[in-house]
Amino acid sequence: MSGEPNVKGYAPLPQSISNTDTEDDDEEHQHHREHADSLSKDDDQSRISDTTTICQNGRFYPLDETKNLANRARNGRNSFGYSTDNIPIMILDGQSHDDLWKRHDMSPLRRFCLVASVLLCILTILIFLYVLPCDNSSICPPAPEPKTSVSWDKTLEGVEINGRITVIPGSPYNLIFLLRGQQFGDIDSRESPGQQQITPEGGGVLSMQGTSGIPLWWVVLKRLPTDIDCEILDTDGSGKPDCLVSGEGGLLVSIEPIAGTIHWNSEIHAQPALPLLLSDLDSDGINDLLTIELTNSSQSLVFLSGKSGKVLARQSIPGCQSVELSDIDSAFVLSYTCHNGNSNQSTKTILLKNLIESINFSQARRKLALTVLTQPATSKPPASYPNQTSTDSWDLTPHHRLYVRNVAGDRCPSDVCQTSVNLTLVHARNESRIWDHASASSFVTRPAILDTFGQAYTAGFALKFWNWTADTAAEDKEKSVTPGPTTVRQQSLTERVSIIFVNNTEVHVMNASQSELIQLCRGQDCQPSLPRQAHSIRIADLNGDGVMELISYRTTYNMADDISKATLTSKVQIVKLDAVF
Repeated sequence: MSGEPNVKGYAPLPQSISNTDTEDDDEEHQHHREHADSLSKDDDQSRISDTTTICQNGRFYPLDETKNLANRARNGRNSFGYSTDNIPIMILDGQSHDDLWKRHDMSPLRRFCLVASVLLCILTILIFLYVLPCDNSSICPPAPEPKTSVSWDKTLEGVEINGRITVIPGSPYNLIFLLRGQQFGDIDSRESPGQQQITPEGGGVLSMQGTSGIPLWWVVLKRLPTDIDCEILDTDGSGKPDCLVSGEGGLLVSIEPIAGTIHWNSEIHAQPALPLLLSDLDSDGINDLLTIELTNSSQSLVFLSGKSGKVLARQSIPGCQSVELSDIDSAFVLSYTCHNGNSNQSTKTILLKNLIESINFSQARRKLALTVLTQPATSKPPASYPNQTSTDSWDLTPHHRLYVRNVAGDRCPSDVCQTSVNLTLVHARNESRIWDHASASSFVTRPAILDTFGQAYTAGFALKFWNWTADTAAEDKEKSVTPGPTTVRQQSLTERVSIIFVNNTEVHVMNASQSELIQLCRGQDCQPSLPRQAHSIRIADLNGDGVMELISYRTTYNMADDISKATLTSKVQIVKLDAVF
C-alpha cells in the first residue's frame, strides 16, 4: 500500500485501531454531551431568573447587560443571542392603549384638500378629453357617418294605395291606408305571402304600425273606398273616434281603428263624399250623420244614426239633378251645391231647423231634434294656423299664404294638365309673391304642412309633383294590347317630392326624392290614378319624440315585354325630416 499515490483529503484508517478504541471514543463523546446538557439547564435557569428580575409591576425594562455577561462567558458566546422560548408579552396601560389604537377623525381642512385634489384630477382628465383640440388623425376618432333619412319602407304587391293618409294616435302610432285592386296586367299572379287578396272591382283598408310598417289588420271591401275620416265620429261611445269610410257604389262603413272591426255598413246607396256630422237627433248618446242618397230617379237628403247607420229620415231636394253637400256652420245653416240639367250649378243654403220641421218625424222626435239643434254639433275645432281657407289656398302663418292649383286635374295625365304653386307674403290687405312654381304636363298633390308651433314668420310644407312629356306620351300610346276603346296604354311619369321651408322672405327648396313610375291607362281610367293620390304625402310625429316624419306612398307597374304580364307594386316610405334639413 506504500506504493499507492497519496490522494489529497483522504487518509486511510490505520489498521492498528481496534474496536476497543472505537468504543472508548464513543464513551468520551457521551461524556461531552452530558456536560453540554448540564450547562444548557444552568443557562435556562439563569434566563428565567433574569426575566424575573426584569419584569416589575407589569412593566418591562431594557436588559442589564452586566447581569448577563457571566452567562454569555459561561456559554462561550461573545455576542447577544436569541431564544424562542419564554418571550415576554408587552402590556400597555389602559390610557396608553386607547391613544395608540384610537382612530382619529380627519380635520375639515384636510377633508377639503382631499376632495379638492380629487376634483382637480377629474377636471384635468375632462379637459384633455373634450376641451383641448386633437390634431392627430390616428388618435381622434373619425366623424360618425350621417344616419340614413329613411326610417322604414314597406312594399305591397298587387294593390294601389290611394286616398288620404290617416294617423291614429297611440303607443305606438298607427297608419291607415285605402287600397284598390290591380286593374291591368297579370292580375292572376299578384299573390303575396301575408297579404289579403283584393279583387279588381273592390278595395280595402289597411292598418300599419307607424314605427315599423308591420301590417296590423286588413278589411277587404267589395266596393272601392275613396275617402276616410277617423276624427269626427265616436260610433261605439268608447271615447275614441272611429273611422268613417266612403266610396264608390254607395259605400259607407264605420270601422274601429285599433282592431279593424266593422261597426256597421250603411244600407243606402250614399254619395262617395263623406257625410256631415250632426248633433244627437235620436237621443242614443251618439252624434248622427247627414248625407245624400243616390237613386235612379232622384237624390235626397238622408239622416243616418251614427250608432247603427240606419236611416232616421229622408227629405227630397227639388230642382236639382245632383247635390253636393258643403258644410254646416255654427248657426245650423246647411250649404250645398245644386247641379241642374243645363250643366249649371249654384250654391244654396237651408236652415236645419226648417228642414227638421218639414220631415215626417214623430212629435216627440221632432221636438227633441229641434232642441239639440240649438247647440252646435260636436266637431274638431279648426286650428288657427295652418288653416285651409279655400279649396286651393292655405294660410301657413299670419304672414304667409300658399296657393296650389291643378288645371284640368281630373284629366291627368294629358297635355292640358298644368300646375301652379304660389307662396305670398301678406301685408295687411296686400300680398307679395316670394316664391312660385309653374309647370305644364304636371300634377301636384295637396300640401303636407309642417307644424311650426306658432312661429309667426316660419313655415314649411311638402309637395309631390308628377311630370311627363308629350313625346313620351305619344310613344307610350303605341305600346298597347289592342287598338280601340279598350286599348291599354303605357305612360311614363317622373315623381318628385319637394320640401319647402320659409323664414320670413327666405325660401329654401329641397328635393327629398325622385322616382320613375309606369302608369297604365284604359281611356280615362288610369292606375295609379293621379287624382286619387292627391293626398299621398303627410307630415306627422309618429313616435312622440318631437321629430317630424314625412309619410309618402307611391304606386307603379313593373313592366315586362308584354303589358299583359305587368305587375303592380305600391311602397310606403317614412323619411325623418331632421335628417333631410
